[in-house]
Amino acid sequence: MKRLINNIGVLLILALFFGACEKSAGDEEWGIAKIYMPQANYEPYITTLQQPGATCKIDEENNKLLIFLGVYRSGLQDLNAYSVDVYTSVSTQDGVTPLPNGMYDVPSEVTCPSGERDASFYLKVDLAFLQSNIGTDYAIAVGIENPSKYELNSDLSVAEIKITTSALFHPGE
Repeated sequence: MKRLINNIGVLLILALFFGACEKSAGDEEWGIAKIYMPQANYEPYITTLQQPGATCKIDEENNKLLIFLGVYRSGLQDLNAYSVDVYTSVSTQDGVTPLPNGMYDVPSEVTCPSGERDASFYLKVDLAFLQSNIGTDYAIAVGIENPSKYELNSDLSVAEIKITTSALFHPGE
């Protein structure tokens, strides 16, 4: 009888030991992988050349204002490559002039490589046009859609961009 109790005790200890070898919750993938535009957190996303916190820069060689934009993937899953389509639309901001077609360029698609969670791109705006219209505030909406992988966070998929020409070219006035 004593031997039977010892054997049952050993079996219970072994069962507990092997049961503890299962994958722990900390090893599991968690969170929902969603793709979004960090700039969509700002209402509106205001362009500034001032440091720190510059949101754009001037490309003198190509005569363009380059506005920094990007896509980001949340969640803790493996970092697989993905792409999204990029589009523009008329901004919903009040008191601004829509940025005219032909005065800007944005890529039609952005790809984030495997091993990365984010990718950046530029909204390129004609610098001469902006400089000839100092005092006019322009706006445009830039959005992402159709992710090749993962889910789109629709609440953070459109950035409302505001270009205040007087602040860009005559800061502090």
